[in-house]
Amino acid sequence: YILDGTTISLPPTKDLSEKFPTGRNQFGQSAWPIMSLLVAHELDSSCCLVPEIGPMYGSQATSELGLMKKLLANTVPKDCIVMGDSGFGVFAAAHHCRTNGQSFVFSLTKQRFGSHLKTATLLEQGNGYTTYEVTWKPSPKELKNHTEIPSDATIHVFIHQLELDDGK
Repeated sequence: YILDGTTISLPPTKDLSEKFPTGRNQFGQSAWPIMSLLVAHELDSSCCLVPEIGPMYGSQATSELGLMKKLLANTVPKDCIVMGDSGFGVFAAAHHCRTNGQSFVFSLTKQRFGSHLKTATLLEQGNGYTTYEVTWKPSPKELKNHTEIPSDATIHVFIHQLELDDGK
């Protein structure tokens, strides 16, 4: 299942504005309620599962990670592989997949990849790829923000670095 999130501007009705509060920027309050949406597509068929939604702003605001937790617990089957971009490449997302019985493939930001390399073991190097092994631990910030994660939690992962044709 491939995860992807987005936001949607909604019509400025009273009901929608109450459920999905408007945002604010340097010019003041927006007129448009903003809804966060996370969807999972089944890779073989491209079938879209029922998305998780929530407000982007206000006291009940939710993040992609918050929506992911609901989607994986309620909709995405166990024993599957969950794929996501670097927004999901954080310990909390990986931990949630593992506790739900799902495997994962997440992109990592350059900074997070570099951080993992400090403790990684090189396993294999080939034409355009390198594979590392690492024991992933939550950062103090993740433990503070995600109290459901035990302080001694770890996940054994493989990191695959791929070199693209353009050198990236």
